[in-house]
Amino acid sequence: MKFLLLPRIIESRDFHSLPNKNLKFEIANISDHYAGLIKALSLKNHEIKILLGDSIFIGFRTELVGNFFTKLILKILRNLPGLRQLDVFFYSVFIGFYCKYFKIDVVYCELERKFNPSISKKISKKTFFHEWVGVHPHFLGKSTMNNIKNFDVIWSLGLYKKNVNVPNRQAWQYIGNVVDPDAFERKPVAKDIDILFCGGVTAKHSERIKFLEMVSKEFANFHFYGYGLEYIPSESPLRLCFKGWKSPAEIPDLIAKSRIILNLTMDDYDILEKGYNSRLLEVACTGTSVQILKLDDKISEFLDINKSVVTFTDQFDFVHKAREVLQNYESYRKMILHAKKEAAIFNYDRFTNMILEELQLKNGEK
Repeated sequence: MKFLLLPRIIESRDFHSLPNKNLKFEIANISDHYAGLIKALSLKNHEIKILLGDSIFIGFRTELVGNFFTKLILKILRNLPGLRQLDVFFYSVFIGFYCKYFKIDVVYCELERKFNPSISKKISKKTFFHEWVGVHPHFLGKSTMNNIKNFDVIWSLGLYKKNVNVPNRQAWQYIGNVVDPDAFERKPVAKDIDILFCGGVTAKHSERIKFLEMVSKEFANFHFYGYGLEYIPSESPLRLCFKGWKSPAEIPDLIAKSRIILNLTMDDYDILEKGYNSRLLEVACTGTSVQILKLDDKISEFLDINKSVVTFTDQFDFVHKAREVLQNYESYRKMILHAKKEAAIFNYDRFTNMILEELQLKNGEK
């Protein structure tokens, strides 16, 4: 099979090389999700092509272009009336001809709005367009929402209840969760942090802020990394625990240095029938720390609630159980290793098998 990947670029990796036969590679500033997918597809001997640019005229990522003046010109061009729509059209045509020329079977992208698959498919009729959506539908921007209806398959970490507005619902495929165990595994190191929370706080996280404030009062060695300091009241003790932003590539090392990882979901997880956040498996795969979460039946699809994680029902239960873990940390080694073993099942080999099965099904329909 031939795959064309259109990664979203982030600033967490240095550029070394594209995949080689020995699989010793690092991609130019792309997420762990794409790195895991590339590794799994390569091991299965599928052909992979990668495009880092995302338009014809105005959209090549500013991380990839030159000086201040170049970036300023691009910013001005992006705001010219009608040019963005024209750019989407021409980039869609380009993707179509690219797929036709290289006989691409699957185009795989994430939260895409820079090209329209319905235009590309008119040129390359045998290509299927897959999109990865790692956020809830109501967090999607208007242009992304409108473009979702043009994809053949949409891969999602969540299975949403029927009363939730999900665009192009028939194309959504629930994968459960996916992680690259090798990317997160860490060797045991000295523990500098008692309790760690990595994530954000915004106006939509009022309950999360209250809970984290409680933790900051009860535990002196609590560290909070993420974003949203402006949403924390100036007099809040939580501000003293805020340590700033860490890139995704730095978080596994932080986890390894922590005894307890506090995993809090967003306020609206009740819209899900199945699914959980990515942090659940990422923490487990490090094999270094105890993960504490609020009791939720959805966790058990991935990890044994009694053998792999510690759960709490309210803030008082959390304080009691967190103190028990800190006082008897070594006795939780078996739990940490059990979680690591369970999480490894949800790897990218499993996910790529799902993609290939879906591709076979779609080819049968054609």
